[in-house]
Amino acid sequence: MHKLPRLLACCLPVCLALFDAAAIAAEPAQIKLSASDATANAEYGYALAGAGDVNADGLFDVVVGAHLDSAAGVDAGAAYLYLGEETGDLASSELKLVEPDATGGGLFGAAVAGAGDTDGDGYDDLAIGAPGNSAAYIFPGNSTGVSIDRTAKLTADGMSGLGYAVAGAGDLNGDGFADVALGACLVSGSSVNCDGVVVLLGASSLGRSDLQILADSAGLGNALAGTGDVDGDGYADLLVGHRNASGTGANSGSVRIWWGGAGDLADFTDFTATDPAAGDNFGVSLAGAGDVNDDGFADVALGACLVSGSSVNCDGVVVLLGASDRNVAARNRSSSARPKPTPTASSAPASRAWVTATAMASTTSW
Repeated sequence: MHKLPRLLACCLPVCLALFDAAAIAAEPAQIKLSASDATANAEYGYALAGAGDVNADGLFDVVVGAHLDSAAGVDAGAAYLYLGEETGDLASSELKLVEPDATGGGLFGAAVAGAGDTDGDGYDDLAIGAPGNSAAYIFPGNSTGVSIDRTAKLTADGMSGLGYAVAGAGDLNGDGFADVALGACLVSGSSVNCDGVVVLLGASSLGRSDLQILADSAGLGNALAGTGDVDGDGYADLLVGHRNASGTGANSGSVRIWWGGAGDLADFTDFTATDPAAGDNFGVSLAGAGDVNDDGFADVALGACLVSGSSVNCDGVVVLLGASDRNVAARNRSSSARPKPTPTASSAPASRAWVTATAMASTTSW
């Protein structure tokens, strides 16, 4: 059975911390969420993300994955959407989503993300991965939550485990529509083997969309993040992890920034640590960090951890500061334990796969 590495013995209910400006220094209020139909070992909370504002009511929403939920089949998976409430009573708005045409082992909900407004209708959308079926789904937002009858199923030839990672990528090509990144990875024990990265370029109709294969090389795609505009050219950029890269030592890892731009996304820069060590898994985790030094350029954060069975030992975090010349490593302020990453500028033609996203007449339960 294709399952995800269990980094924790189990997944507990999700707790949200609420902050307000007047009490920012005090302990925040907490909201405890759990599935209304909770079952043992469903892994509720293994994946979670801010969902944006899917119903356009001005309040932000939350999506939680439970990829081993078996209500629709053994390990078919599920995801739970919670709509923002001024009272903080998120549980009352719970919407349960399962994979359309669900089958056992789909692992739907293994990765979840707020996708942004991919179709330009004014509602943010959801991206949910089902790597057991090598698929990901876009659930369009609407005034009540999400539109089940317009759900788009995304697959790509040769991309086994597609949906292992999903991320809202921002507007990579500057066309006014939000884009989504998908990673394709297979899991064997604690080993994660990735086939590459696919980007869904947003369009006004989800009935016909194109997927651009950014990379189909082994290793890329274990982690993804929209970064914002790192080089200040007006296009959002994409951060991609390659934890198993061994160019500077077995599984020392690397990270790639794909630079946004008009047309095909072909330009990228790879980063590795200047003092790489085997097993560092540099790029095992990553995130857009916003503009941490207020210079007008988006910045990124990168993690390095050694995973052995259920044990995770982490070396630290590197923050790369954005720059107009894309030489973000030169501006990095890192600790002596992990010196500045070394960039390698690259450019490669992106292969292109035109795919018709399937409009689903769904049996999804709420």
